[in-house]
Amino acid sequence: MTDPATQTPRKRGRKPTGNAMTGAERQRRYLERLKAGTNPVTDAKPDNAVSDRIEALERELSEARETTKGLLRERAESERTIRALRARVSSLDTKLRQVLEERVREGERFIQERDEARAALKAVTDEN
Repeated sequence: MTDPATQTPRKRGRKPTGNAMTGAERQRRYLERLKAGTNPVTDAKPDNAVSDRIEALERELSEARETTKGLLRERAESERTIRALRARVSSLDTKLRQVLEERVREGERFIQERDEARAALKAVTDEN
């Protein structure tokens, strides 16, 4: 390997192409672009393949947006249905609890009547 002290240091940056413009040339070209009012980067017309692809993607995006709107409408309708069903279940649950409580009270009343009847029967049989 060669001694690093004897090597010439490499220059940094881009290598010169030999086509460098002077400041005056760059300024002249800039002013010409300003007078023309065009920007070759942003004013360039896309070729047919690119514009066709852009149109296809825009159509696809439009279809996707319509699909999304439809799905959101369906979701809203489903949520309304769910709320209505939950309200109905809650109402039925309340009614069922009332019926069960009524049946429990009725059962307790029957048990009490049975016990009273047994006591009365026992009193009658004990007297005999």
